[in-house]
Amino acid sequence: MFFEEIQRELYHAEAVRIQEGTLYIMTPERTISYSQYHDIVRRRVNGLGHELVLQNVSDFEVQFVNNRLRSRVIFLNGESISKDWFTVHALEFNYE
Repeated sequence: MFFEEIQRELYHAEAVRIQEGTLYIMTPERTISYSQYHDIVRRRVNGLGHELVLQNVSDFEVQFVNNRLRSRVIFLNGESISKDWFTVHALEFNYE
């Protein structure tokens, strides 16, 4: 369900950005972010809210690899899941 939600938001994206480990998906109406906060991954809209989308997370990674957005989640029990999406949207790299 987590990756499907990101997929739906990427479909409407005008730009996708990664900054300091946070994924930003920009649409005409809003900016959606996904980031790790302690042991959860949370979703925020326009910098507001705190929607828990995954819990028991030890690491949440997002990166761009060859015009693909890659997300990887490692859970506290050692299990990991990952997903790549091909994207033609404007990609911004900012790893500061």
